[in-house]
Amino acid sequence: MKQNLDLYALCEYKVSLNSIEKLVKDEFEWGDFSTNSEKVKALSKNRPALVKKIIDAIPLIDESKRENSLFQLAYGGLSLNNINTLIEFGINYDDIPALTLEELSLLMGGNRASLYMKIRTAFESVEINKGNPPCFLIETHMKQMIESLLPKETITVDDFKNSIEIAINENIKVDLIETFIEKNIKTGLLIRCENGYVRKYKKIKDFLDEDFLNKDILLLRMKGWTLREIAETQNISRQAVSNKERRILSRVGDLEEILLYTEWFQRFDWNQELFCSIFNESVEVYQFLNLILNKGNEPLISLLAEENDFTHPQIETILKSCESFVDYKGRIVPVTKSSIFEEVIFHHAQTSTNDEKMVEKFNEYLEVNELDEKLQVDAFSVRGMSERCPTVIRTKSNHYRYFDFDGIDSLQIKSLESFLSLTQGVYSMVKVYQENKEFMEEIDIRTEHELHNLYKRIIKVDGVTYNRMPEFSVGNLEKRDFLVKLFHEQAPIHIDSFVDYAEDNYGLKGNSLHSYINMFLNEYIHEDFIKVEYDELQDEDVEILRNLLVDDIYTIDQLNELGSRIDDDFHDKFLNNMILSKLGFSLKGKYVLSDKYGSIDSYFTELILSKDYFSRDEKEIFNSSSFNQALYSLEKSLEVVKVEKDIYITSKNLANADVPKTLLLDFRGKALATVPPNRFFSLQSIRESGFSHEVENLGFEDSFYNRIIWTSDDVRVIQLSTGYIFIKQQTDVSLKDFVSFLVQLNQFKDIYEMNDYTKTNYGMSLDLNRVISIVNNSEMHYSHELSKIFINKNTYFEEIY
Repeated sequence: MKQNLDLYALCEYKVSLNSIEKLVKDEFEWGDFSTNSEKVKALSKNRPALVKKIIDAIPLIDESKRENSLFQLAYGGLSLNNINTLIEFGINYDDIPALTLEELSLLMGGNRASLYMKIRTAFESVEINKGNPPCFLIETHMKQMIESLLPKETITVDDFKNSIEIAINENIKVDLIETFIEKNIKTGLLIRCENGYVRKYKKIKDFLDEDFLNKDILLLRMKGWTLREIAETQNISRQAVSNKERRILSRVGDLEEILLYTEWFQRFDWNQELFCSIFNESVEVYQFLNLILNKGNEPLISLLAEENDFTHPQIETILKSCESFVDYKGRIVPVTKSSIFEEVIFHHAQTSTNDEKMVEKFNEYLEVNELDEKLQVDAFSVRGMSERCPTVIRTKSNHYRYFDFDGIDSLQIKSLESFLSLTQGVYSMVKVYQENKEFMEEIDIRTEHELHNLYKRIIKVDGVTYNRMPEFSVGNLEKRDFLVKLFHEQAPIHIDSFVDYAEDNYGLKGNSLHSYINMFLNEYIHEDFIKVEYDELQDEDVEILRNLLVDDIYTIDQLNELGSRIDDDFHDKFLNNMILSKLGFSLKGKYVLSDKYGSIDSYFTELILSKDYFSRDEKEIFNSSSFNQALYSLEKSLEVVKVEKDIYITSKNLANADVPKTLLLDFRGKALATVPPNRFFSLQSIRESGFSHEVENLGFEDSFYNRIIWTSDDVRVIQLSTGYIFIKQQTDVSLKDFVSFLVQLNQFKDIYEMNDYTKTNYGMSLDLNRVISIVNNSEMHYSHELSKIFINKNTYFEEIY
């Protein structure tokens, strides 16, 4: 305290104000008199009566009166007469912060604005001297905050406190804020609400409840009467009615509903029923706004395309009025049979379904969402919609399911295109599907029929024709022509052996192919053998071929290119097993292979295992699903382990370094033993839980150890660009499952926090664009505004509303 103001309390016990002011000026303190200090003893020599009066009064004054005496206002410049007047009206020092001008004027009569300002100034001066916050400055700041509030905008005690403390650079007590809040409630500036306080605005109803001149004109205008109709009724001119209306509207002022709705009312094409329903307002509010504002013409559906604070029920009402809905991707779409079908497919056809089931789910959707019965469908109309739906992938027997074709990225499309780099012929998608199972799991293709539908929809490759599911043709060959060509390559051959060969190398289904040959190509069948006539070749022709076959393996395209330089008719003359067998070679799918190897798989297996490190280069012979399958099998059996992109260390090399396969199996087994079933883990997560193994001392990169775990049949894998996520289970798993797991850890998961969590706990980053794409095509919901993923749309609405 800069001055010892508690001595002013003595004024209530007949000590004069002049004496107190002199004592304060001379820096006397309360303690001087309560202890009869030397300073007081010296004073008593000159003014013994004053000292005795003070010492006698001190025991009679309680602590609160001493600290907050109304006479302290004299220190701030308020006259003794004014202080006594306040006392007469029962006003105490503690009452002043909440005292309003209206209350003071009511107590004393007349306009007391001058006195009120003197009291405020004096009180503020005393409080500052005491080291307290300037309460009237605080009140002024609070009023400014209140006046800046928009209609229905909520403010809390903490909002007031934080703003004021920044403004005056001091900490203040909540009690003081609450005192001022109550004062502003009493004066009608604030209204208490569920989450805090709102500014009180005058409403249209309040205005209409008032008595004012020509009110009847306003009421008639609100009911839709024209100026001419009113003028004729009142027998005055139209201009006179217009002038009266203008004078009424000029005194309207800032009514709450005008401030709330002007922008939206003037932009959009509202009707009365919808406006009142959306905003829960009376008909009079709509009529009043319609009178004083120019209603807009923008369609309401565009309102939902921008950020707004509408609640979920409000949004649903607007959507219904516009015959639209928000689909599973968060898009606003019109209610049509096609859009509903796409929505139903997403929610009820994540697994294979058929027309009958979709009819049931479609009509059930109409009932649940109270849509027009005229939209009901039957199996015939559903069949047409399923064939046109952009998110339907078809499989066999008229079954289909939801599929996100847009989720196939450009790199995956290139891989799909590369799988069709096959020699001329007719194939079944069974071949492509089975030889690329890991890739099929990555893109969520579950059958060869789905794969055929995927290719037909989005993959266009020159020379490839998609025939009846699941067959396709490479080189624009008809099936009959292809089989005859294959007969000439393989004959003489037993029909069963031929069918097995075609199934192994082209994926063609054995039973169907057997029937086709017997039905359409029976002229080539002789006692169950396929036979053709060959042109007799001269020995020098055979020698030409012998000179070409210097390697153990060729693709047919390679050999054709070499042979065509010698003979324009090289393929038809030389590329058949009758001729090749004379030189110890045979046709194996897209390859011509030495008979030293029983199969293409045997050749590739021997080739890979013959090296210490195998590097997959760009040789054409490695560009096939046969090679991929052989390499995959070797990896799964730990005969090779991937150490980096396209480079593999062989078991022979590892064994030479005293790292037998048993040690790798031991590492894999012990790593998997550290985690329970159905729980996601990574190499980093098990290391952080305490796992270690001697094989890690080899010094390979983490990709080596990840790949060993990958070989287990007991795990399913999610491959990220930065590593692997594993889980011990028998059912397939995808990145969507992992994202869903992360979201369920925290239902309102910030996508960047999710990425940080994955880095910290699994040691790898997520591709956030891919995550968002996956979420947008699932039951989950991603909010771009919040950068959060929600487990479903309902939890999103619960958070924002």
